[in-house]
This record gives sequence, C-alpha cells and structure tokens, in this order.
Amino acid sequence: MNNYKPGIINVLRENVTLAAVSLSLILMTACAPMTVTYYRPDSASGKVVKAWCPPVNSFILIESHDVIVGFKVSSPLKDRMLVTITFEIPEKHNVQIVDRFVEIYGLTGVSLKGELSGHTWVATGRTAEISLDMPMQGSTKKRMFDQTTLYGKTEHAYFFLSADLAAVQSERFSLKPPMFSVDGIQVDLPMINFVRTKETFVGSLNC
Repeated sequence: MNNYKPGIINVLRENVTLAAVSLSLILMTACAPMTVTYYRPDSASGKVVKAWCPPVNSFILIESHDVIVGFKVSSPLKDRMLVTITFEIPEKHNVQIVDRFVEIYGLTGVSLKGELSGHTWVATGRTAEISLDMPMQGSTKKRMFDQTTLYGKTEHAYFFLSADLAAVQSERFSLKPPMFSVDGIQVDLPMINFVRTKETFVGSLNC
C-alpha cells in the first residue's frame, strides 16, 4: 500500500526542480582554474589585449589613421591555423583591402598563405558576409549598449576577416598583415611576431 500523500510528492518534486535550477545557476556563474595554450603576439607593434572566452592576451590592436586593426592567431584544429583580422572604422572613414592574402613565416623560413573572407557585425548574434572588393564603410553610433567585439566593446562599424591555413610547425612565427588603404592612403603594417604560450587563469565554467 502506498502511504505517500499527494502533498508530500509535490513538495519532493518542487525540491528536485529547485535543486536542478540552483545547480544550473551555479554552473553558469561558477569559476574554476583553467589552463590554455594560445598564440601571444609581441607588443612591439601595438597594444596586446585579452580576448574574451578565454580571457588571455591573444589580440594585438594597431591604430592607423583613426582605424583600429586587430590581429589574432588561433588553432581550432591540430593541423590548421585561423588568422582573424578585425577593423573598428569610425564615421567618415573607409578601408579597402588591397591584398586579401595573409602569410605566416616559421623559424625555418617556410611560409604558409591563406585567403581572407569577411563579415560585418549587424546586431547581437547576427553578422553578414561582405565582399572584399568593396570598401568597408565606417560609421559611429551612440547606443545604450555598444556592440561587442572579440575583445571588448565599440561604437564604430566593426568588421572581421579570417583566413584558414595549415598549421606552422614552430613555437614562434611571424604574421605578414595584408596591405590595405584608409581613405585612399595605403597602409603596409610591419610583421607581427607570435609565440606559443601556456597560461593558467580563473575563468567562468560557461565560457
């Protein structure tokens, strides 16, 4: 014979649900020590900043003619590398990619080359593909919440380009940025050096 009353069963169900919700909130907000291997750029060419998720110093920002250009190299797969280039372009400025290829040089002098493709930030969680044959037009909009970049916030038009190429077999390597122009003025940035780095930090479990 079942001696449980409906009221007791409901209380048990509510407690189980509450425990599940509490556990979910803990996992979403909890932090824990994490170790990550990434490519850290040399700060000689610009300002090295932390990329979000994981928050390590993997982005280098270089300002040229009021435009902020960002560079990051990652390795989503063991035998592949992903080069990411971002542009924050203020109003009344435009950027045109002159050479849509990026190159990486290892210590042995071997070079790898990848072709860039581009996207622009549209809204939260939304991006749109762009043609690199056309100039990237700048804009500046005052918002209550600025749009999110890969390393912070910006009120300017935000574009990000990427190129996929084979992984270089070297702990240190150099990236040759593509040539581009700002308002018709050609910009040829110097080589950017990267080194494979391991770092331990306290990060969010839901990152």
